[in-house]
Parts: sequence; C-alpha cells; structure tokens
Amino acid sequence: MSDPRKRREGNKTDESGYSISPSLVENLTIATKYVQQGDAIEIDQHDESCTTTLQRFLSVNAVLSTASSFAIRQQQAAEQDLPLQVIGEGFCGVIYDFPSRGLIIKAGRSNKKQEMWADHVAHVKMWEASKTTKSYAMPRPAYIVQVEDLQAWKIAHRKEIKSHSGFFFDPSAIMVSERILPLPRSIREALVSVFCPSDMKADASNNPANKHCLIRIYLGRRRMNQRVENKFSLRNFELTLDKMEILGVDPQQYVQPMAEALAVMHWAAQIDGADVEFVLGSSPERRISAQTLDSIDLEGDIITTWNMDESKSSGINFLRRSVSIFLLDFNQCRRMPPTPKGIDDAVKAFWENDPYYPRPGYKEGSQEWMLWEQFKGHYLVKSYKILDDSATMPAEFLRRVEEHGNSAARQLFMGGPPPNSATASSSPTPGPSSSMQASQSPIPGSSSSIADTKKGNNNKKQRKYATLG
Repeated sequence: MSDPRKRREGNKTDESGYSISPSLVENLTIATKYVQQGDAIEIDQHDESCTTTLQRFLSVNAVLSTASSFAIRQQQAAEQDLPLQVIGEGFCGVIYDFPSRGLIIKAGRSNKKQEMWADHVAHVKMWEASKTTKSYAMPRPAYIVQVEDLQAWKIAHRKEIKSHSGFFFDPSAIMVSERILPLPRSIREALVSVFCPSDMKADASNNPANKHCLIRIYLGRRRMNQRVENKFSLRNFELTLDKMEILGVDPQQYVQPMAEALAVMHWAAQIDGADVEFVLGSSPERRISAQTLDSIDLEGDIITTWNMDESKSSGINFLRRSVSIFLLDFNQCRRMPPTPKGIDDAVKAFWENDPYYPRPGYKEGSQEWMLWEQFKGHYLVKSYKILDDSATMPAEFLRRVEEHGNSAARQLFMGGPPPNSATASSSPTPGPSSSMQASQSPIPGSSSSIADTKKGNNNKKQRKYATLG
C-alpha cells in the first residue's frame, strides 16, 4: 500500500478551494516579530489593516464584495463561453476552470477510472446527506462523463474545448462540480504582509499561482517554527493554531463544521473520510444549482450522469462571495460499514489524514484539550441525530481515536520523535510529549454531559443508516 502522506502530496492541488471572527478585532494585539526555532524569520512591521482584514474575512459566513480580475472574469464567463484554463494538478488528474458554467472539470488520468467513479459517488452521497447541515459547505457535484461519452460532451461544449486550449491528455473520465473560488486579492495580500519574509514578498505578490489561494484549517497542528524554502506559496496555505493566535483568530469557530462533517460521513453517507480536506474558500452569493443524484451505486455499473439537456447557471453574482469551510476530495474514501471493522478503518483514516481535526492527548486545560473536548461533543450530538440515542458506535469511535493517540504519545516518549513527514515548505510538527495526557473530564457538550441528557430523548424517531451501496 502506498504511503498516505506521499499520496496526499500528490492530491493536494486537486480541488482544494475560507474566514475569522469579527468580534476579535477589538482585542487584537499583533506581534511585529515572529521568532522561530532553527531558522529565525522576522515578520516585518505590517499595516494593522492587514490583520483586521484577515480577522474579518477568515471568519465563517463572512460576505465579501470584490472587483478582482478573477471575479470579473468569472462574471463575464457566466455570460459567454470562455476556453478552459488549468488551475491545478494532482494525483488523480488535472483540474480545469470551467468559467462559463461556474464549475471545475477534473480530468482523470488513464489509470484512474475507478478512483474517479469512487470520488464522484462518495461526493454525491455526502452532498445528499449534508442537505440539512448548515455548518459546512460542499462544492455541488454536477455529473461524471465516462470515456465512451466524452466525444459527445466535447461537441456540446465545442466553444470551450478547442484544440489549442482543451485537455492536455485523453481523460479516462471527467468529473464536473461547482468551483470553490479562491480568496480575493485583499486576503492574499494580507497573508503575504503578515507571514511572508521580506525578501520574498515581491515574488509572492506577483506569482500567478498564488491567485488560487485556498486555506487549509489545521486544528491539530501547532508549529514551533516555520521555514520558508525557495518560495512562499498561498496555494493550500496552512492555517495552523500558532498562526491563528498571531492573527487573533478563534479556532473554536471551525470545530463544529469539522465534527459534524465527520459524523455525517460516518453515519449518514457511511464513508471513512480518508484523505478528505477542509478549506476556507469562497463561493458566489447564490450557490450554483445541480441536479439531485440519489440513485448512484458504487458497486453497480460505472455510468455517465451528464444530462445532455443541461442549462447554464444564471443569476450568479461572482462579485459578492460568501466565505465558508468547504469539505472536498473524496477519491480515497471507502465504504464504512457500521461494524467493528468499519470503526477500525475510520480510526485509521482519522490519524492518517492531514491534521484538520483537533487531536486528543493534550494536557487538561490547554487549548488543544478544549478543542478536542468540543469536537467530541459536536460529533456525538450530530451522530445521535443521525442514528438514535442508543447508538454506541460513535462513542466507540472516539474512544478508539483517543486510545490510538495515547499509544502514539507513549511510543514517542519511549522512542524519540518520528521521521520528518512535514511538507516541503514547513517544519515538522511536534508530536504529543510526555507531559500530554488524555483527558477524562467532560466540558459542556462533551460525551459525558451528552450521556446525561439521553434519558429525555427516548421519543426520538430511530433513524436508519444511509448506505453507500
């Protein structure tokens, strides 16, 4: 089996497409220098408006008005046909902007037909299961076109798919979904001002790749230092706990979206959540509509779901965007049956994924401990709504996650730090130390306090599992 960390490096640009609490602005006291271990890098004195911008617009549900060149291109493209543009490349395929539709096209590589199908099916299942959950967003899945129907699709979109600007290769399939729009220039410039070393700021500001700025929310990582090697990148920018503290951003606003998304994946869509991503991105103020697809079977025939009579999206305002936490990238997800084996797979997926979720095992009273306790509470509340109050597997999943975390901490204490697995532009994350301990004390909303409220919920209607197959 391939190394999941290396696989994620290949996947990291596939579809990643964020925001922060305005109430914290008054209390902001930003450090003008950020001294790191090892290679010390100074963050220059920067305009306070940059940190204010980041606090306001890295907040969930913020609404932005923008006149950026990208927004103007998207607004114009919604009214006319423009050729495809490559915006990313990953392990599974190449990502193209589909500007005349407000969508993206993921063109699968020749040997990735099954992965493309699995990605689309899991995406649709999660989309259907998430319709009543408002805490997180998802790019709407549109359709998938298999290789035998690609020629007809190209003819239908011949204005966009031209010989000089079409696909780089013959795809095994194409998957079409709503595009998560990058964060606008004001946010990009503020990130460069606050976090980029002085000698790299000009290059970072002028690098076209940095226009595709999406922010990964890492509640399970705190960097003791940050090395910037070769260049500063805003693509898949990592917003870790230490950076949130520098900006005065409250990480608690991100806990509920992640916890509820994981619960929906496990108990409604019944997928293990392997290699999914959580990013802050923006979308048009009115979301793009897509046909409801609820009859897809992962274990059935691989088919085309494109409606040849599709109509264009209309009335979309690309110049006003809302900021949300988006859940995306399902090509590594697998079916999670409600069995002990299914929980095993889910625990493995939790620990092998990038550190989006809070992590257990930290000292009681620490910020990390608080985030994990809140995560547990939100996960259990959502799980019981999906299942019923007598369900035991959600709590068992959390117990197993904590057990794994405690075991990892003990191994680290006895055997020293693990091999460096950090991304190329960053320093390794310190693992749990000997001072960390699993907490048994509940806080409001945690598993213990929720258990005390179960007796009053006996009249809740029992909900069945929504299976993937």
